[in-house]
Amino acid sequence: MSSRHAIFIFLVSLLLNFLQIKYQGKAESPFETHPKAMFVAIVTLFLYCLSYDAKVRFSKIHQNVSFVNISMAIFGPLSLAALSSVLLPEFLGPQVLFSVALLYSLCQLSRSEIEGTWKWIHEVIKKIFFDHPHQLGRSRRGGGGIVSAQLPALLQAQAITDEVAIFSPV
Repeated sequence: MSSRHAIFIFLVSLLLNFLQIKYQGKAESPFETHPKAMFVAIVTLFLYCLSYDAKVRFSKIHQNVSFVNISMAIFGPLSLAALSSVLLPEFLGPQVLFSVALLYSLCQLSRSEIEGTWKWIHEVIKKIFFDHPHQLGRSRRGGGGIVSAQLPALLQAQAITDEVAIFSPV
């Protein structure tokens, strides 16, 4: 078990204990007062646990588990931010906590992990939209669709429009 994972386990249990103390003796629960935050906390905690399990299983087989490391680096701080948003005053706002959590996540990752993941996402998008044009964007009569035929031109036109908008006076 890594020290980062041990600290995460400690912080989750600490926050859950604080939640228990805060809502002790009250008629309402954090699930009633902050349903969105608790939903995000449960989902991200579950995804973190799945990622950790995948890391343990795949690290024995493969040396490169960067996608799993990235998911752990994102879901862990997000679950802590969601639990913290229930405990902390409203003026901090969940947006601030989630922004800090995402920035912390990015700081944990190495440049090669981020680049590798973006390359993988790019390859998946490329395969979906450009390598299989016969599956996407076709009409039932067999004609080529906008996705396969015109998307590259539209993307280039949008990039030119964006550049002009950046340099135009407001």
